[in-house]
Amino acid sequence: MPELLAQQADFAAALRDGERTPAVARWLAGDAAVVDRRLAIYRANMVAAADKALSAAYPVVRQAVGAEFFHALAREFQRGTPSTSGDLTEFGAGLAAFLDAFEHVRSLPWLADLARLEWAVHRAYGAADAPAWDPAALAAVEPGRQAEIRFAWSPGTAVVASRFPIVRLWTIHQPAHAGEFSVAWDRAETALVGRDRL
Repeated sequence: MPELLAQQADFAAALRDGERTPAVARWLAGDAAVVDRRLAIYRANMVAAADKALSAAYPVVRQAVGAEFFHALAREFQRGTPSTSGDLTEFGAGLAAFLDAFEHVRSLPWLADLARLEWAVHRAYGAADAPAWDPAALAAVEPGRQAEIRFAWSPGTAVVASRFPIVRLWTIHQPAHAGEFSVAWDRAETALVGRDRL
């Protein structure tokens, strides 16, 4: 393995796991205690960045579990699913799958589906603009070719199905919600997510 790649691999491993600090210490100046303190700063910044990015993408999940638990959740998710992109808006795509397997949320079986809905909302918000609807172009299609017409979803459109009332849960956690807060837990719901204007 080329030396630079080895250094990067050791550094990344030490950032995710403090027990791996000795592996990277050979690449860094200072004794082991100094290296460990320096890496601790990086680790703390990584967790803070993960918490901030996930909080932006999953505000309702954060409200549902509380800020302190969400911070711990973000740390565990980041440790097991490090970012593979320089764009932090992409970080968190796998949170729903992580929640499906995360033993500390087994008592909240709806949480992973709520995360799926929130990720769809997050993706819709940043999706490309759709071309404007042109009814004249549709009318101009020759009658013999109308059977070939195919409509496509606008970018960012998604359907999220759940055996839980995820639409209701998402709705009552919105800042503008002024209604009552009851939830029919035995109700399955499907969300159609799309961006209107913007």
